[in-house]
Amino acid sequence: MVLDQPTRDGDTEIHVLTNVPSDAADGCRVAALYLKRWLIENRFYELAMTLNCEPDTLAYPPAALFAFCLGLLASNAVALLKGAVRSAHGAEAVSELSSYYLTEEIRTTWVGMNIALPGPLWEPLGAMPLESFAELLRAIAARVDPKRYRKAKRGPKNPPPTKKPYQNGGHVSTHRLLQKRKR
Repeated sequence: MVLDQPTRDGDTEIHVLTNVPSDAADGCRVAALYLKRWLIENRFYELAMTLNCEPDTLAYPPAALFAFCLGLLASNAVALLKGAVRSAHGAEAVSELSSYYLTEEIRTTWVGMNIALPGPLWEPLGAMPLESFAELLRAIAARVDPKRYRKAKRGPKNPPPTKKPYQNGGHVSTHRLLQKRKR
C-alpha cells in the first residue's frame, strides 16, 4: 500500500503479510487497520510509562486490574484535556504536548484542588449539559499556555569519540608473558 504521507521513519509504503482470507478483507483495508493499530499501541505505551498503571509491586491480579483501570481513567482524562487544548489552540499545539508533563501537572495539582474545592462544589459539573461542559472546558483550555507543557526536543546526537590506540603499543597477552617467565 502506498501511503499518502510518509511515516515518521520516512517510509512511503507498507507491506503486510497476513492470513486473512481475501473475501474477508482486501489488502488496502488490512494495511489501513494495521496503521491504526499504532494509535492503540501508543496509548498503551503512554498508560504504562507515563501514568504508571502497571506497577511491579502488585502481586494480586484484582489489584493489578484495578490499577490498570485507574490508568485507563487517567488516560481518558489526559485525552479529554488534549481535546480541549486542540479545540482552543489547534491540532499543532496538541502534537507538541508532552503527556508526561500534563500528567505531572494533574498529579501535583489534584491534591490542592481537593483541599481548595471540596466535593460538593464539583457536583454541578456532573449535572451540566454536555454542550455547556464542553464550552467550559474550551474556555479553561484557552487559558492554558501549551508552551509550558511542550515535549522536550532532543538535540543532535554527538558522534562517538575516536578511540586512541593503546599507549603501550597494543594488546599484551598475559599468556605470552607467563610463557616467557617460565623459560
